[in-house]
Order: sequence, then C-alpha cells, then structure tokens
Amino acid sequence: MTISDASPSTPMSAVDDPVEASSSSGASATGPVRAAYAPFVQSYSAYTATVQDASRIAWRVTIASGLILLTLLVGGPIVRSWYVGWAIEVRGATMRSIDSVVFVQRQGVGDWVVAQTTEDLDEGDVIRTAVNARAFMQFFDGSTALIFPDSTFRIIRSQQGRFQPDRYSLILEVVKGRARIGVAPAEDPLQAFVQLRAPSTQVHVTEGSYSIDASGDQSQVTTRRGVATGYSNGAVASALTGQRLVATSNRPPIGGLPSRRDLVINPVFADRDGDTPADWAERDISEQDPPGEVTYHPTAGTITLARRGQGHGETMIAQNIDVDLWDFERVDVEASVRVLSHSLSGGGWQGTEYPLILRVIYRDITGTVHTWYRGFYRHNDDNFPVRDAELLPSSDWVRFETSLLGIVPRPWRIIRVELVASGWDYASVVNAFHIWAD
Repeated sequence: MTISDASPSTPMSAVDDPVEASSSSGASATGPVRAAYAPFVQSYSAYTATVQDASRIAWRVTIASGLILLTLLVGGPIVRSWYVGWAIEVRGATMRSIDSVVFVQRQGVGDWVVAQTTEDLDEGDVIRTAVNARAFMQFFDGSTALIFPDSTFRIIRSQQGRFQPDRYSLILEVVKGRARIGVAPAEDPLQAFVQLRAPSTQVHVTEGSYSIDASGDQSQVTTRRGVATGYSNGAVASALTGQRLVATSNRPPIGGLPSRRDLVINPVFADRDGDTPADWAERDISEQDPPGEVTYHPTAGTITLARRGQGHGETMIAQNIDVDLWDFERVDVEASVRVLSHSLSGGGWQGTEYPLILRVIYRDITGTVHTWYRGFYRHNDDNFPVRDAELLPSSDWVRFETSLLGIVPRPWRIIRVELVASGWDYASVVNAFHIWAD
C-alpha cells in the first residue's frame, strides 16, 4: 500500500516508526532509563560529582555534627565542673608590726622597705623583723602567724577556690628565726592544704598551734596542738600534741620528741674536745698566782673548778647560747652541783664571791643586757653579806632548779651561760647544767 492509499482516519502505529520501535524494543529489554544526576547547585568538586560521592559527604557531615553535639552535651558539664572545682584566686594577708621596725620585700625581689604599722601582703612577699620587733599576720582562712624578732618569713602560696572557698592552699616559710603558727579549722579538712617550710624540711599541719624554729642547718617544729608531719631527705616523721620533730640537712627527720628541749649544748659534759668538754670554753681570772684550774673527769662526767691561792680568783667554763625566748612558755634552769671547800666566808666582802656560781647573761625586751646568778656556799663564819645565794648543808650533790621567766626584768634572749667558782681557795664540782625550754 502506498502512502496515498492510506486512509487519513487510520492512525500511524508506533511500530510504524522504525526509530521509536527500536527504542521501545531496547527499553523493554533493559528496563526504564533513569535521568542523569543533576545537583541543585552546580558543583565543581570531584567529591560531589556523583550520587554516591554526594551521599558519602552528606553522611560524614551528619555524623560529625552528631558527634560535636554529643561532645557538647556530655563534655560541656564536665568542663564546667572542672573549671568550677579548680578555678582559684590569689588571696592576700594582713600584717601588723609590733614593738619596732618590720621590713617588707615585695615578691621576694628588690629593696627592703619599712612596712607601715598595718600592711597588706600578697603571695610571694617576704617580711623581716628587727632584733627587737615582732609582726602579727592574719590570712584569708583565719590562720595566723606571730613572727618573732630577727626572723625572715615568706608567703609562698595563698590561694582559694573561686567557686569552692573550702578548697584552699596556704604555704608559709620561715627562712630564718622563729614563728608561732595558728592553723584555723577547715570546713572540709580534705580540701584544705596548709604547709610550713623551713630550710631543711616541709611540714604538713592540721588545725592547731605550732612553733617553728629555723636556725642554721637545723629546723624544729613543736606541736602545741594538732598534728605535724615532716618530709625531708626521702623520710617522714610526725609530731603529735606535746611533741617535737627535728630536721637536719642531709639527715632523716626525727619525730615524736618531747616538746621540752635543752638550750644548752653538751649539758652533761659527755662530748669531749681533747681534754675539755666540747662546746664549752675555759677562762680564769686570778689576781695572783697560782691560777685556777678546770678538771674534766670523763668517767664520772663532772667538771671540777678549783684554786689554791691568795687574792681574788675566778675560774669558769662558759657557753654562748644566743637563743630567743619569745615563743617559750616555760624556761627553767636545772643543775647538779657540789661545793667541796672554800676559804672565803659566805659571798666575800661584797657578797658576790662564792665557791660556785651559776650565771645567765641575757637581754630584756629593750635590748638591755642583764646578769642573773645564783651562788652556793658551805659556811659564812665571818658573817659576810650574802645575796642571791644558798647555804648548802654538806658536800653532797644538790639538785637546783628555778624558773628564768619569773625574774625581773624578764629575759627575752639568752646570750651566754657561765659556771663560775670564785674567792681565794675553792673547790666545786658540776655534773649537769640544763636550761629547759617549753
């Protein structure tokens, strides 16, 4: 049939179009044809050029966003809690000078300046008291420090939690001299850290009262109330109420010692330096020959002071003490003595020459030097005057004890002690001399 013969009313079948027929045949064999991927926004990146790449990027962004959100939800409170718990602020202290001049060195550097009567101090500041001055300090937690004369004191750390005030740290150092530290009670003792330092030790302390003494290479901490734990040279020692710990350079600390201590070195003459007791110096002042003699008996542990002659004589052994008594509540002299013989009656014509005299040379609060003494004698046949002396009934050993803090004017610093025999002929013996301080 020709084209001209076809009826106009007869529609042309799709199969009559060879191209469409071919397309239809192919579609029926392989399935429907999908349109090519066309991004909403034209992409020039190779990572989003295909559906698979774009989906992969989308999933990565979604997962990363979820992780960030989770981190913020979980980590945010943790970070906040950490900041609230550990955020700190530096706290200051107030100092008030007592008696005389106190010097301040800001941050431990620069020149020393004279402090005002009331001075605000910061962390790192150092104060130094004159030989007759004291300073009283009060810290943010209510703790206090009384700095005694001729002492150097440093505030190493003074910090408190910004949001948790019961968490704080206070570290104080006695560089030289003596101080009395009062540690205030803490609301939470586990959160409070108070430490005292000296050149040879670090001491952790709890609520209570403590005395710390730093002199030379030795430091001592006395616990009047509380618990002190000292750390030095890889060892630990403690001192409870009424006890004392001693720390010496290059040696382990020793704790649990009685709070009462002897200010005299080698008080029973046990240590020797040749033929004389160590740490004691001999001296004789005789107007005429022969001079007096000091005899050391190591077996018996005694010192004999003797002379056979005419005219005034004075034989002694002495020791420089140079100890501050500000922080002691009790200071006692204790000695064991014998008077064997003497030719001059009583205390001599002036009442000052005894066959045995215990002397303590000291300074009072004004710095004036005074001498306290106590004489011992066996007879006063000529009725010479006697002052500040005791008559001994025999040549047997006598134990003598008295309080130094009860004398007037009150001693504030012991300079030297002397064991003296004086007169014409005399012979006296001493086997112990103590100055107990507590």
